[in-house]
Amino acid sequence: MPGPASRTGMVKVTGPLAPFVHAYAAELSDRGYTQTTVVNGLRQVARLSCWLQALGLGPRTWTASE
Repeated sequence: MPGPASRTGMVKVTGPLAPFVHAYAAELSDRGYTQTTVVNGLRQVARLSCWLQALGLGPRTWTASE
C-alpha cells in the first residue's frame, strides 16, 4: 500500500490557484511539514480555488484592506 507521499499527486486543484499549487506544496515540504499535512493543505487550496472560480475571482482580484 502506498504511503502518504504518493497522495500529493492525487489532490487535483483546478481554478485560479492551480498555477501556484506546486510551489505551495514545495514550500510546505521545505518547511518540514509532513506529507500528510501537505496533502491536507492542498485539499484546502483546492476548495478555496473552486470557491474563487465559482465567484469569478482570481488571486489578482484580491486587495489588502485596512
